[in-house]
Amino acid sequence: MIRNTDGECSRRVHGRGPGSYGLIDADCVFAKLARPEGSVFLDLGCGPGDYSIHAARVVGPRGKVLAVDRSREMVAQLTEKALENGLPNIQALTWDITTPLPFGAESVDTCFLSTVLHSIRGDGQRRALLIEAHRVLVSTGILAVLEIKRKPMPFGPPLQQRIAEKELSSLAQQCGFRASESLNLDCFYLAVFRKK
Repeated sequence: MIRNTDGECSRRVHGRGPGSYGLIDADCVFAKLARPEGSVFLDLGCGPGDYSIHAARVVGPRGKVLAVDRSREMVAQLTEKALENGLPNIQALTWDITTPLPFGAESVDTCFLSTVLHSIRGDGQRRALLIEAHRVLVSTGILAVLEIKRKPMPFGPPLQQRIAEKELSSLAQQCGFRASESLNLDCFYLAVFRKK
């Protein structure tokens, strides 16, 4: 682990990894999220579920992790990992996050998107997803978005597909959020938003 010049923590990237979880200091990310035990954590586009597993330990047995991904294979892998790790507080389901979410209004404490938003094409669908996140979050809830920086590097999506932090902040504000905090993670950034 290294410290950036601005004092934030991260791990050096030495080539391509299976996902952002293996390339950053996840403890540092969750420290920034400051989610209490017993809260509800929604992992949108959970993939193999590394963040969901981490979140399940943070929110504890009284909390709940809702993990959604459109890939049945990813959801099956996460379900198996949750059983292997003795984490019954993870509920994984197959769902297309570009459609209305299957959760009630104000039912979630944290909405988390890790390297997902850049893969959603078009501001319309991105905006719709953030509006849905706003709907399901409690009034004190947070939206946390982890994305790869929009700068040349030897891995990640094409440069034109990436979302700059200022662009993300503008989009989130249009959807009823205000910027709260950010975390510099070398090749990635974490942007945290709260409801206005």
